[in-house]
Amino acid sequence: MRVGFELAVICSALVAAGCSTGRVDERVDYWSKITSDKVPSGSTLENAQTVLAAHGLQLRCCVSGLDNKQSYFAPEKNVGRFFFTEYSVVVIVNVSHDGHVENVKVERWGVGL
Repeated sequence: MRVGFELAVICSALVAAGCSTGRVDERVDYWSKITSDKVPSGSTLENAQTVLAAHGLQLRCCVSGLDNKQSYFAPEKNVGRFFFTEYSVVVIVNVSHDGHVENVKVERWGVGL
């Protein structure tokens, strides 16, 4: 009977300490709103850097992927966790060859076991 109680306590602690994906969703919504309002398609890379810096993020070069050609990224690290996975929210700015924003995406990136 004692083992069942200890197991319940451990599981409850893991759930309480390990689940903050709601915060990740909040931050994705926040960055989506900021970037849609202040970093529209056609604006300059410098504008994107300025807007993100004003909100505490640094836009860095470079990130690649299937949908990312010439892309810069700004991570907000360690925003939430789910059990053994830690999440960051990342703003990705795709830039044209002439230095203008083509589009902005906001993603959650998880790293864990």
